[in-house]
This record gives sequence, structure tokens and C-alpha cells, in this order.
Amino acid sequence: MNKIGAVFSGQGSQYVGMGKELCENFSVAKETFQEANEKLKFDLMKLCFEGDENELKRPENCQPAVLTLSTAFYRVFSNEFGIKPRIFAGHSLGEYSALTCEGSVSFSDALAMVKKRGELIGKAATTTDGTMAAIIDINSDIIEDYCNERKNDSGILSVSNYNTEKQTVISGNVGLVDEAAKYFENIGATVKRLNVTGGFHSLLLSDAAVKFKSFLEDYEFLDPKQEVISNTNGLPYKNGKDIKEKLVKQIVQPVKWVDTMNYFLRTRIDTVIEFGPKKTLRNFFRSLDQKLSTFSYDDPENFNEVRKQLKDASIIAEQYRDFIQRCISIIACTKNNAINEDMYKKNVIDTCEEIRSIEKSIITYDSNTLELCRRVLQLTQTALDTKMIPQIEREERFKELIVKSGNYELESMIDRFCRVL
Repeated sequence: MNKIGAVFSGQGSQYVGMGKELCENFSVAKETFQEANEKLKFDLMKLCFEGDENELKRPENCQPAVLTLSTAFYRVFSNEFGIKPRIFAGHSLGEYSALTCEGSVSFSDALAMVKKRGELIGKAATTTDGTMAAIIDINSDIIEDYCNERKNDSGILSVSNYNTEKQTVISGNVGLVDEAAKYFENIGATVKRLNVTGGFHSLLLSDAAVKFKSFLEDYEFLDPKQEVISNTNGLPYKNGKDIKEKLVKQIVQPVKWVDTMNYFLRTRIDTVIEFGPKKTLRNFFRSLDQKLSTFSYDDPENFNEVRKQLKDASIIAEQYRDFIQRCISIIACTKNNAINEDMYKKNVIDTCEEIRSIEKSIITYDSNTLELCRRVLQLTQTALDTKMIPQIEREERFKELIVKSGNYELESMIDRFCRVL
């Protein structure tokens, strides 16, 4: 459990009672719900814990509700272990949770965004004749071709979600979706009509996207420090401006979740944890690669298993050894501009040997581990000084260490170190 990817649940995963036990056991979760109550000016906590199911299902309510629970789960995880996932991604609405927990947008601003997003989508749903259906066990290319052949000036039909290799969701006008459902059932597919109020992730929501774009003009996103994957193309966001543009596009474009999961695999993520209600995304990843360790924080058994594993000091130590290996790699991969061979041997070759000795000494995590890592940073700086690496390049190398630290304690330590360079 060294390379963790965090994924965040989308709309439709909500249920009455969600978060109640979490808030009873973890004060940071209760504080997260209270923060949401104050921002939204209504009792979201009561709605989630004991409210009416139909009221919770309304887009303007379920979107901030899912965001809040997802953030609460992540804060519990972060506070308890201090581990920072390598990659963040969210399914549709879950993308806002991913951006919040990564740090690209504040929880308060994200609440305002998803509240407005829900209102606009909810209004669009009442003025457009839309619905959705999941097509199972039919290749997505065949579904795409069908949609392209059937859509016309009198209606909209398109793929809205590429969830797994075997599950593709279509969205559009009710009549066209019903026709498609019957067609695919007749050729052997399993079809599930979704209990939704509109044709989400399709051009039926074009008006909502235009209005949401105007709404987002009052908000700014920070450039992500960690990789956050966009639903629109299954690739990391480039910067804050890119985030804002793609969140608008996401309303009318399909969720490319298969591409997102494949990106996780390409970057060799070995553990995926879903933060949010239910365990849909965990199951999507399991269908893709059964070798992955996959967990849902809303599953009590999964929750306890993650906590058990991460409390193992030897597993935590892996993160610190990985950091030390990155330091060695930085020293080895930077160009040598040094002239004095004796200094080079002493401050580069011998320094690397000392760093490797420190790495071997870290068997389990204890109170001295962070201090050893601080010593490694000092040795790395000495080696880079000796190799006469330009200051700008040095700063970039240390920023790379921060991004790939995978640990909030390490990130803070590296950041403090860089401030006094």
C-alpha cells in the first residue's frame, strides 16, 4: 500500500443515513458537516442522517451532500495517517471532491459550486425531456455508432459515461433512449434504466453549462500539486484555468472513467481507496484489474482493513524509503558541473552511500524517521551544491519531491527546508 490513488463518488450514490456513524466516531467528520451547514444555510447533516429520500435525491441537495461526506471521509483518512495519495479522481460530481481534497479549491467554494451546479442541472431536467440508461455487455464502439446513427434534429442521444469495459451509459431524449434500450436488449445486452431526472452529460444540459460558466467566473482554482484527473479526457489537469474550462465541458460531455482507471494503472498505482457513499467506483476498479488493492471507506470491513494496514509501521516506512530513493535518483540524474574530483567523491559519491545506509536503517516508522529524512535532504542539498547545479533547477527538483512525497508530514518538512535554501 505504497502508491495510493484516491477516487470520489458521484451523484446517485447518496442514501439516507450516510455519514451518521462516521460523525459519531470522528470529530473531524462532524466538523465537516457543521461547516457545510453554515455555508449552505440549512441542516445538511439532518437531511443526510434522517431526511426524506426524495428530498435528498434532488440535485441541489444530493450534490453538496455527497461532496460533504466524501470530504469528511478523506479528512478522517488524512488526519489519522497523514498519507497523501499520488493521484486524485472523481466520477462526475466526485471531481469536485477530488479537487477539494487535493487542495485546488476550498471546501467552502466547492460547496457553493456544486449547490449551483445542482440547481442548474435540476432546472434543466424539468425543462428537457431527458433520461439515461446503462448498457451492459456491449462494446462501447457499437453503442457510439448506434447513437451517431439515431440522433437527429428532433432529439439528442449520446454516450454519457464510459464506466467500465462492460458498462456504458447513454443519455438523451426519453423516446430515443427507450428505443436504444429495446434495441440493445434484443441483441443480448442487459439494460438498466437509471432513476434520474434528466439526460446528464449530454447536450440537453447546454443551457445549464452556459450559465455555470458565468457562475464560475467569480471563482479561482489553484494549480494542482498532485495529479487530478479530468473526466473529459482521462488525463491530469494542467492548471487552474484548465480546471475551470473542463468543469464546464464536463456538464455536456461524457465521463471517461475507463480512461481514468487506465491512467491509474499506467502510473502503477497499487491501491485505490474510494471516499464517498457506497462502493461503486471500488467495484469499477475491481472489474478492471483484480490485482489492485481496492477499498471503499463507506464499507465498514474495507474501512477497518485500510486502518489496520496503514497502522502497520513497516507499511508507513515504505513511504519514507520511497522518498529517500527519489533523493538518490535526483543526485544521480542531475548533470555534474564540478571540477574538483576529491570534493565530488566526498560530497556526492560518499554522500549517496550515507543516504543508502539511512534507507536500509528505516525498517519501521518511529519517532526518529522524519529526522533521518531531514538528514537525507541536507545530504541531497550538499551533493547538488557540489555538482554546481543552478538554483532554479535545484528548486524544481525539490518541488518534485514535494509533489511526489505521498505524505503530508514529509511534504511539510520539505517545504520548510526549501524556505531556508
